[in-house]
Order: sequence, then C-alpha cells, then structure tokens
Amino acid sequence: MSTENYICHVCKINFLQNGMIFTGSKSNFRYRIKPDIPNKKFLVSIYTIYCYECAKDIVDNEFELSQNGYEQLREWLDNSYKEYLENHGVINTIRN
Repeated sequence: MSTENYICHVCKINFLQNGMIFTGSKSNFRYRIKPDIPNKKFLVSIYTIYCYECAKDIVDNEFELSQNGYEQLREWLDNSYKEYLENHGVINTIRN
C-alpha cells in the first residue's frame, strides 16, 4: 500500500528506528508507537479521547521492528480506525 493511501499519519520508519516515540490522532481516535529497540519490536497502542497516560481503553499490539512490521502496523492502525468509526459513527470532539 502506498503511503498516500493510509488514513492515519505516521512518521517515517527512520524516526522510529532511532527510538523516538510517535503519537498521532484522528479526532478522538489516538495512537502511540514506541519502538522497543532491544527486543526489535514496535509497541503500538490505540485509545480514545484522553492522553495515553490517562486513557482507560488502551488496546496494545506489537510488530516486528522492520519495514514489513512498519507496513503491518500502519495497516492495523487504519483497520482499527475504520472499526472505531463503525462502532462510534460520527466522531465527537471534546470542547471546553
């Protein structure tokens, strides 16, 4: 799948391979990618509304720290986002 076809924006793999954590969101759908360099894995979490530290609905997944794993995590994020939309309909944003 080409990069332009993904729904969820994710940084380039080089950023992650250097051990940097990446977070992103599409309205209330949030995601976090943390490279686990020693174990050669991407640790990926999805959650809603709140920041990662406060979220109560975190779903975790792991992928191999490789180009193939990177593509798999991107597909998983997009599929998770589509599932989120199906279950929640229109996404409401919290406003003060």
